[in-house]
Amino acid sequence: MRIVIAQFTFATPETARLKDFFSTVLGDSATLEDHDFYCTFQDKSEGATIAVVPHNGDEMWDKPWLTLATDDFPAALEHIRKSGASDIRNSGPTDAEGNPTHCVTFRDPDGRLVMLALLAE
Repeated sequence: MRIVIAQFTFATPETARLKDFFSTVLGDSATLEDHDFYCTFQDKSEGATIAVVPHNGDEMWDKPWLTLATDDFPAALEHIRKSGASDIRNSGPTDAEGNPTHCVTFRDPDGRLVMLALLAE
């Protein structure tokens, strides 16, 4: 099982302002991908991505969150459960028994939102 840092997500009511900020800060060390309503900055060394998304008014979006990715979702989820994570919630498809198969969110010990997702193949 492998767990890697995949993405940091920042929600903002002004995506253009934050896009300009990260473009200036990161310069040519990251590749900007502009989408219809959000943008991402991919580290050129294939490291983590920064995503800038519109804030939808939900309190959950008030703070940035981290996405972790894994190549073995069941083992990683069990590892997260044993680590002391709290408020584990399904955020994606489930199997026939209702168990998450691709994505969950949880809280770290300080209450910050973290997402665990299956690595794209």
